[in-house]
Amino acid sequence: GRNVDDPKLQTRYALIAAVIAAMGLALVYLSLVYLGATSNSVAPNADTGAVILAEYMQYSFGVGGHMLLAVVITLACLTTAIGLTTACGEYFSRLLPVSYRTIVISFGLFSLVVANQGLERLISFSVPVLVGLYPVAMTLVVLSLLSPLWVSAKRVFVPTMALAAVMGVADGLEAAGLGFLTPGWFKQLPGASVDLAWLLPVFCVMIIAAVFDRVQGKTSIQYKDN
Repeated sequence: GRNVDDPKLQTRYALIAAVIAAMGLALVYLSLVYLGATSNSVAPNADTGAVILAEYMQYSFGVGGHMLLAVVITLACLTTAIGLTTACGEYFSRLLPVSYRTIVISFGLFSLVVANQGLERLISFSVPVLVGLYPVAMTLVVLSLLSPLWVSAKRVFVPTMALAAVMGVADGLEAAGLGFLTPGWFKQLPGASVDLAWLLPVFCVMIIAAVFDRVQGKTSIQYKDN
């Protein structure tokens, strides 16, 4: 909308926006951490963050605080829901032979059903899924940022991403309380207690794959020269 066509300026402004957003989110989450750490006197029997936040608003601002919190959460969730629904509708309408309207209505109905399952149930279901996806997502981001270093991205991406996916499944099973399905040595890996058992193996495979990629790349160049 600002007619900024220079790639360098686009990158610069994107980085500035990312830093501002990161700082803002950091302040929000640090505030939430503080509320959670000091909530024992205000909400001693709270079992979720939503209850703690509601109790704090009631304690600090009375009934008006509850109403303000309801408005803020409604607007925040509404903007996110609209953005995600429209983005998914546009993407899947191009990918599948289904109209945008049908996809948006389907996502809306699905969200309506899921949202009424209760926060605790949603958390218990989503945590294992997210824990399983984190290794894949983080590894993909790191490999993409480092992609200019690879001679052949495929030689690095395939083994590293494959291991990240396997380790992610194992982490997800652990988070879901199905640790008996994972091998015993998995629990002995560094970081296993905090769902980071995947980090060291994936890093090692990435380094090995990168070295192999370099060696193969030099061999291919020498072969062509000869």
